[in-house]
Amino acid sequence: MGTGIAVGIIDTGIDYTHPDLADNYVLGYDFVNNDWDPLDDNGHGTHVAGTIAALDDGPNSGGANTGDISVVGVGPEISLYVAKVLDRAGTGKTSDLVAALDVAARYGIRVVNMSLGSLFSSSTLRSACARAHQSGVMLVAAAGNEGMNWLDVPARYPSVVSVGATNALDQRASFSNKSWNLELCAPGVGVLSTMPTYWVQLNEYPYGYQMHYDYLDGTSMACPHVVGAAALVFAAHPDWTSMQVRYRLLATAIDLGPAGRDNHFGYGLVDAAAAAQ
Repeated sequence: MGTGIAVGIIDTGIDYTHPDLADNYVLGYDFVNNDWDPLDDNGHGTHVAGTIAALDDGPNSGGANTGDISVVGVGPEISLYVAKVLDRAGTGKTSDLVAALDVAARYGIRVVNMSLGSLFSSSTLRSACARAHQSGVMLVAAAGNEGMNWLDVPARYPSVVSVGATNALDQRASFSNKSWNLELCAPGVGVLSTMPTYWVQLNEYPYGYQMHYDYLDGTSMACPHVVGAAALVFAAHPDWTSMQVRYRLLATAIDLGPAGRDNHFGYGLVDAAAAAQ
């Protein structure tokens, strides 16, 4: 599912040795250290990657997953291209994010996941998002976790699909930002996915997450659900443009809250199965 669709993850890197990710990882670059080794030393990017493309390989073991649950990505045959722009502490520079977006645009990445954000707008970043969008890349970003009536950047930009988080009851997660320009929502509370198979920042105090697999919360966890769904639509309709895929996701979303688009859920909960038909 999602076979061969190139998805870019701009984040803290990836554990490309992870048994659930190694087969789908293709290439990456570390913009923080300026080398070709985007190994994740935080954990966030690996968790995002698993939600998008963890292999459908049967029950997993280790970490918080002790119930023989199989962690499977939305598109377990998606090809992953990774840009490490955030360091071990999860911080980074706008210039590195801009550079990663320009590379994605130049090399024809179909969908880009940006589970990152800032409260402060940047004309340089806005322009980079617009360039990537105009080149045909579909950009998807997390709405932010401040619980405010405003979206983080780059989710705020019109060239980017913004994603909020829901809980297991299909309610808006209390931390999820809301706004008139929110487009979609997806599960973002208690999301089980891959974690690095070695010690990273998120294993340490005050986080205390486990290696291999664990549950995380955030619009960062919601965003890759939408990215995976977009990749499935591209796989089903390879001649479609990024805007056609975007409209398809919006049109097939499950309406939550008041009828029609609203500030809490956008057009609704992403429905990968319906969108990919």
